[in-house]
Amino acid sequence: MKLATSGADTLIRYLEQEGVQYVFGMPGSPLGPLFDRLHDSGVKPILIKHETSAAFIADGYARFSGHIGVCIGTTGPGVTNLVTGVATAYADGIPLLVITGQVPTTVFGKGAFQESTTSTFGATELLRGVTKMSEMVIEPSLLPRLLKRALRLAQTGKTGPVALNFPVNVLAASVTDDVHESPYDYRTRNRPFDRRMVARGAKALMAAARPVILAGSGVGASGAEAELLALAEQLRIPVATTPKAKGCFPEDHPLSLGIFGFAGHPRADRYVQREADLVLVAASSLGQWQTDNYCEALEGKALVQIDIDAAELGKNYPIQVALQGDAQVVLKELRYSIERELNKHPAGARRPRDSALEALKREVPRFVDESQMFSTATPLAPQCVMRELRLALPRDTIVFFDTGAHMIWGLHYFDAYVPKTFVLSSGLCTMGYGLAAAIGAKLAVPERTVVSVVGDGCFLMQGMEVHTAVEYGVPVVWVVMNNSELGMVAQGQAGAFGRSTCATYRTPVNFAALARELGAEGFRVERPEELRRTIDAALATGRPSVIDVVIDPAQRPPAKTNANVIKS
Repeated sequence: MKLATSGADTLIRYLEQEGVQYVFGMPGSPLGPLFDRLHDSGVKPILIKHETSAAFIADGYARFSGHIGVCIGTTGPGVTNLVTGVATAYADGIPLLVITGQVPTTVFGKGAFQESTTSTFGATELLRGVTKMSEMVIEPSLLPRLLKRALRLAQTGKTGPVALNFPVNVLAASVTDDVHESPYDYRTRNRPFDRRMVARGAKALMAAARPVILAGSGVGASGAEAELLALAEQLRIPVATTPKAKGCFPEDHPLSLGIFGFAGHPRADRYVQREADLVLVAASSLGQWQTDNYCEALEGKALVQIDIDAAELGKNYPIQVALQGDAQVVLKELRYSIERELNKHPAGARRPRDSALEALKREVPRFVDESQMFSTATPLAPQCVMRELRLALPRDTIVFFDTGAHMIWGLHYFDAYVPKTFVLSSGLCTMGYGLAAAIGAKLAVPERTVVSVVGDGCFLMQGMEVHTAVEYGVPVVWVVMNNSELGMVAQGQAGAFGRSTCATYRTPVNFAALARELGAEGFRVERPEELRRTIDAALATGRPSVIDVVIDPAQRPPAKTNANVIKS
């Protein structure tokens, strides 16, 4: 069946079919037809304060809604403002549809106001480097085909953002298109794997004396947390996670080693580098942060690596078994293959490993400088703030940690128990991401508690989006770690050069007062005993709330890799 509607209505129809409830952006004249038709649709537009935040919020929405995130920017500066947010999603593999406006095709090359064709800076070319696809819909008949291709690419294989640039006359023109019963009419759900290689991987795991699983962010991206837990328990294999994957394995589980890599835990570091004879790398690219600055110890291990992208397999370390495929499917098939082997060889197939792990726990502490978690000093020790936050928040609270020293404190001292409850952007490490993305997450799962832990620098970058949350009644709680400096930068500079420069704010900011001016609730915490009851009070308001926590700038987080990042 064919249907003729405007380009804007055709676009909206596909978004509705994809299950999208919200789009995030800022209107402009070239987007007039789209925003006019959104008013009468089932897709609600959310007006943001800056297009970078539109991409951040769409990213948070995509992570928790299970649907593609949509961000919108007009031609010219709307496109350029989107780039950082889109690049952040690209680095983290988050599926976004990036919609940008364009001047009418009838004036291309004539110097029209805010024109962003190849005659100026080229919107599609600008976004091509940070998307899986970036195309201009140059005429109406191309719209359905390009849109379906974009939606397919964004949500299959290694997911990521795609971009379509719409001249205003294409959005207003009539478009004839097939009516689809389901999105799966034009995008696949196939999740292949190599059964022969899975069998090799299973045998390698069973033969190892002390295997360890290093779980990467692809575990969460594929929804493989249950499969990871089942496999670890099947053979009693200890599990470490990369920083970005924190929470994909419950950190209060007896087999948990915590984080390996940047801001990692001593137990994980010791077991992965010195105890293990085989490492199952579950969907990690084994980059600098994931490998403790490319540690040489991993080169001497037998590695079994799972990744959906064949280009990542063996990229940084030689591997014994390469398992290309979706992490959820491959982990499940590994477990089935191991079960078959156990049924064939029940005697001696399981190796006792708990004793080695228990000995390690007695010898090596989980945290660095654990006593600071119980400090009663003022200004507050950040380690204490992390402990109090964990005790105050429900177990399944979604917590975004923005980029900065507060992220390092969180990685090390804030335990995550439930999948997808510790969220950060470590691909590009963009400041301000967590502040804005939390709004999208709360819109996606309004029944869940959503908290964003940010630094003062992050708030000063994207803090106006608190007003967006106020406007639309989105009750996120922001916890501002306020030390009047860019802590992560200062730490890196001190480690590399023996001093920090240009990383301190000379005029402290009262973020509680600023929050109240934006229409939110504002609280200020200056003593440890105030924090837990203030969090309870903020959550009880049911409104967007900012908690300004004054922390000790002299405290430096445990991230030995940070100085190496600057030097490398």
